Amino acid sequence: MNKSQKVNSKLIWMDNYFENDLGKESKNKNIGYSAGAGIGIKHELTELSVNYDYNRSANSGSHQGTVKLKLLF
Repeated sequence: MNKSQKVNSKLIWMDNYFENDLGKESKNKNIGYSAGAGIGIKHELTELSVNYDYNRSANSGSHQGTVKLKLLF
């Protein structure tokens, strides 16, 4: 296989087709990173956790935060 050839891939899952063309012109030039932090607290029968995630690429960034409260009984 040389650099000018294209690779066509197809994924079949539950009667659905997902196609992807891989070749010289379709290379992804974006580099991204993900960072996150979380903390959890447990007191007797109660658990509380707070998490934060940040995803960054060359074109955009996204934030996601979660708060979970768990009552054990």
